[in-house]
Amino acid sequence: MSAVAAGDPFWSAAARALHDAGAVPAGVLAPLGFCRYLAGAREYAEGADLFALAGAQAGWLVVHKGQVSTLPTAALAAVLVDARLIFANEVFVVFTLPPPARRQDPHVGAFQARLRAADATAADPGEPADTDAPAPAGRRLGRLARRVLHQIPAAVGRRAGAVTVTDTAPTLDHPVSQACTQAQFDTDAYRYWCGEIREAPRHHRKQWEFCYILQALGEAGMLAPGRRGLGYGVGAEPLTAVFAARGCAVVATDLDVAEAQRIGWAATNEHAGELAALNARGICPPERFAANVRFRVADMNAIPEDLRNFDFTWSACCLEHLGSIGHGLAFIENSLATLRPGGVAVHTTELNCSSDRNTIDHAGTVLFRRRDLMALARRLASAGHELRLNFNLGDQPLDLHVDAPPYAVDGHLKLLLENFVTTSFGLIVRKAG
Repeated sequence: MSAVAAGDPFWSAAARALHDAGAVPAGVLAPLGFCRYLAGAREYAEGADLFALAGAQAGWLVVHKGQVSTLPTAALAAVLVDARLIFANEVFVVFTLPPPARRQDPHVGAFQARLRAADATAADPGEPADTDAPAPAGRRLGRLARRVLHQIPAAVGRRAGAVTVTDTAPTLDHPVSQACTQAQFDTDAYRYWCGEIREAPRHHRKQWEFCYILQALGEAGMLAPGRRGLGYGVGAEPLTAVFAARGCAVVATDLDVAEAQRIGWAATNEHAGELAALNARGICPPERFAANVRFRVADMNAIPEDLRNFDFTWSACCLEHLGSIGHGLAFIENSLATLRPGGVAVHTTELNCSSDRNTIDHAGTVLFRRRDLMALARRLASAGHELRLNFNLGDQPLDLHVDAPPYAVDGHLKLLLENFVTTSFGLIVRKAG
């Protein structure tokens, strides 16, 4: 991301908040003149229809308080459905936006407003809710308004804790729980995060996992100063350093050295032998890294009970190595106990692309089936947590190619493991609260 330009302190502060939160400039919708402070942002004029402008690309919205009265109210309200405030000062308010599917159509919003008005003007608080006597037309409309208003949130997909399953082409701009597909590599978000982890973009699922986790947490507003993150099985991955560079306080965990050597992680450079290795690429200034990161030993099958009240938690390609499908699913559920209400967990793992029946279980690497993840989603939803699933596997050339040993360093999205085709799958869970 381009450096934030100096100038008006209120404009610079809003741009700095977006920068620190990991916003991709092309996904920022902001008032005219904002590009001076954040190059590449998409600008809008007074009176703009923000719902139409947001489209599928916008993940961040900057609103100038002095211009609110010029914006179409229904469109502004529609685009802010389920949005999260991440910054405010005397001039601006800044939001992260939900995926397009979760934004409410402004026509529905206008209809709701009329119904609320009917309810407010026609309802008689002294009258019982149900009566056999004929009611005046206004009162009947008030009762109808209450019934319809109660139904609308579920109809537009906003019910808290609901399990939503889609099969549209997944996007990295607004990730949900989804598979690695070729189209996600050809995005500004993917190129941006590759730059942040100091890697050249390539079509490799492990690199995708890092970018996916960063984008998911960035869109959730978690990559900001003061946020607390907890990582599992961090190995030598670059994510800890990216989080620390943005001011997050991170607890990075991994197996103890003896156990890592026993199962072979240390030999394959998948274990964090020392804290300095987590910043080997120089992503974070050393003094900031030392202030923001601490390391401790932790077993993912027995999470220490003192690890609590984090804003976010993550793991990259670890939970399939916990001994069984059951252990992996239990870890996902147990990881939520470490989060504060409303916190976000992002994990990547293996998805069996060949079968929803036969798979690899009780082995060093297990393959999760669609039905395993659906069962998990139902349990999480019943507890009030939010998980949105997309099982679309893509239809571009690399989505149809299956890599076989010895695996390639590029063109490696799906691979053959024993007799099964597998790929990386990301999971995003927002804790109830």
